[in-house]
Amino acid sequence: LPFQHDLLIYWWTPEESFAEQAPMQIVFPEFDDHEQWNAGDKTSVARRTALTKWGQPGLNLLAPNVYWLTQHLKLSMSHITDMMLKYKVSSDSNAIACDWVRNNTAVWKEWLPSVTSCTQRQGLVDKDRRYVFSREEAV
Repeated sequence: LPFQHDLLIYWWTPEESFAEQAPMQIVFPEFDDHEQWNAGDKTSVARRTALTKWGQPGLNLLAPNVYWLTQHLKLSMSHITDMMLKYKVSSDSNAIACDWVRNNTAVWKEWLPSVTSCTQRQGLVDKDRRYVFSREEAV
């Protein structure tokens, strides 16, 4: 029905069902009164649900580069939607991901740690593997 007519639908993102129609969000006033909601008056928007990243305890020590990546990985909603629409056509997720990586170097380069960054139990060293105190001296 939403494909044939302009109508009000309940939808969330990211999700591909209606992405091609580019739905417009209707925003209600912010949630302000819990009593109001308990009484059935839902004329304000519900509290947002936080989407969080979870990982193995101690990951920062066991795999510092992986930990860094998980802390800095950030995809825009437009990139996610674009990939979902491509998946509807091709369903080759590896090719879609590879294409995204090739075309968005500036985005994912920010997710990578500096070659001279260090975490607990690590340090900066020079070419002779001696500890140094500045990034300029490190290799």
